[in-house]
Amino acid sequence: MMKIKLNYDKLTKGWFSARKAVSYNRHLMAITGKRSTGKSTGVAIFLICEYYRTGQGWIYTRRTKDT
Repeated sequence: MMKIKLNYDKLTKGWFSARKAVSYNRHLMAITGKRSTGKSTGVAIFLICEYYRTGQGWIYTRRTKDT
């Protein structure tokens, strides 16, 4: 695997950071909040950074349609 250095804190500066949610160490998390605060992007960046750091995969789901 190629080693890439990604700085999560710099990438998410000013947007939602998944660090606090991940610190609870749960198997399943639901993150809610206002629209356009970077929740989906912040979590996606966190997962990509963790993949490059540890090589572990993930399952990422999100609602794409309002009902």
